[in-house]
This record gives sequence, structure tokens and C-alpha cells, in this order.
Amino acid sequence: MTNDPVCWSTGDVAPRKSLEYWNRIFAENVLRLDISSHARSHFVGRVIGAGLGRTQIYFITAESDQKADHGHACVAQRGDDSLCLIHIRCGGFHFETQGRSVDLMVGDCMLLDSKQLFRFSLPNSSAALIVRITADWLRRWIPQFEDVAGIRIDGSRGWGQTLSHALSNVDPMHVAELALPGSTVADQLGGLLTLAVATNAPPAAGCHRLWQRVRSTMRDICLTGDLDPGLVAAQIGISKRYLHKLFAAAGTTFRRELYDLRIAEGERLLMLPHGKRLSVTEIALACGFYDASHFARQFRLRHGSSPGAYRAASP
Repeated sequence: MTNDPVCWSTGDVAPRKSLEYWNRIFAENVLRLDISSHARSHFVGRVIGAGLGRTQIYFITAESDQKADHGHACVAQRGDDSLCLIHIRCGGFHFETQGRSVDLMVGDCMLLDSKQLFRFSLPNSSAALIVRITADWLRRWIPQFEDVAGIRIDGSRGWGQTLSHALSNVDPMHVAELALPGSTVADQLGGLLTLAVATNAPPAAGCHRLWQRVRSTMRDICLTGDLDPGLVAAQIGISKRYLHKLFAAAGTTFRRELYDLRIAEGERLLMLPHGKRLSVTEIALACGFYDASHFARQFRLRHGSSPGAYRAASP
């Protein structure tokens, strides 16, 4: 899709075909859904779409109530790995998935995954912006996006509010007038989305398992002298950006965790019988430190004593 806006309106077809046309608009451009309404023979809605870098944006308004089901048939028929970031502009949004329900208010956002089952309902008057993105593009920002799809992003606080304000300025009618390239604007939104889900989404089991993999991987290679975050991220198959986000969620940093693991190995060597025959410098190098003074500083920060004093006090 180009930056030039494209408009679809139920006013372009006969009233008795309006809901059928509305379903087709969504299926062909946004997201395959089974949409029903009490206004079946006189449904009123409009979609304006435009390209924004590698994403597509759609401003959607409707003057009729809607119930939309993304069931097994929709999941099976969708031919790509797309997601939709929805930003509520007007009306409410009642969302249900896997036995869980949530209400979105004006300003709130949510990621919808085309591979997941869900349903939602909207009142008579509603408006929303939808940013349609590919899984490959989103994975650059949120590798485990499945864990945050279907989670309410509170548009009234923190980074969720910042994301909401940014999306409020996105308009398919004026994409060509932006002072920055569409790809740059899309990347800015990707960064804000990453920050927003980190502060709005509850800890997920998938994230916990991933954190355990990070810890295990670091324990295995922590004695490598030139170990850096990029190497650990590559070992696990995630981005360095997301690795740092996992450390932040755990209340620590890569460097602090690395030094803790290396000092733990230093403690072990200082206590072992054969380790007592090694000098502090030899132990420092064996633990991945470049020199004894750096090892000693980090050791003192954690134990309040030097490595030599620690070894002398051990049985």
C-alpha cells in the first residue's frame, strides 16, 4: 500500500449488501473476521488506509454496533503472520480470548494476533486506528510478542500513555505530509510499543522461561573474558534490545549479573583445596577478569573483604 490514502465506505454499495461488504473490506485489507450486527441491512462504516513504512494504517469508523469473531476458520484462512495494534479513539471495546475478557477504553491499545482465537464487540458509535504489522517486523522489537497479544495497554499512564498520544497523531489522510519518512515513524511506534508492553503486560510464563534460559546460558559461558550482551543474545536467538529488557524486568543488568556469576566462581575456587594453591591473579583470570585488581574490587563490593582475606577466613 502506498502513502496515498484509500477509502472504503459501505455507502458505496446497496444497504442490503453493506454488512457483507464490510466483512470483505476487513478480510482483504485488515484482518479476517466474521462480523455481525443488528444493522445487518443498513450497516454504516468507513475505512481509510495508507502505507506507513513496512506497516499499514487504517482509521475505522462505524455508526452501527458490531460483534466480530476471529475463530478457527479465520485463523485457518489467513495466509500471513500479521498482527494488528488497535488504538481506541471512540466508544468501548469488549475483548474475549481463551476464557479471559477485558474492556478497552478510549486511548487504550492492544495487540491482536491473527494466529490466536478471539472475539470482540463494539457499540453503535466507534472509531479506532489499526496499525497492521507483520510478525517479522514486530519480532525485531518484541521477540516473544505472543506473550503480550491480547493484553490491555493502559493509555492513561506511563509508556502506554506516550504510545497512545503518538498514535493519536497518526492519520492515514496525512501520511504523505509527515516530516519524517514513514519507515522512521513506524520504527518510533515500534519502540514505544516495546516500552509500553514492558510496563503494562503482567509477567508471562514464556518470559520467565526465557529469563531462565538467559541465566543458564550465562552460567555456561560467563568465564569467557570478552563476553558481551550480543553474544548471549545470539546464543538464545533474541535481539540484544530484548535481552536488556529481560534484565530490566528482573531488576538487574547484564554487567551486574555477569560479575555475580564470575565472583561466585571465584568464591568456589578460593574455597577448594587445589584453589588455595592458586594466586588471586590466577583465580581472577580463570574467572574471566582481566586483572586481579578488578576482581578484588568486585569481590569487595559483594563481601566487604578482599579475596585473600576471604580465603584466609575460610576453614
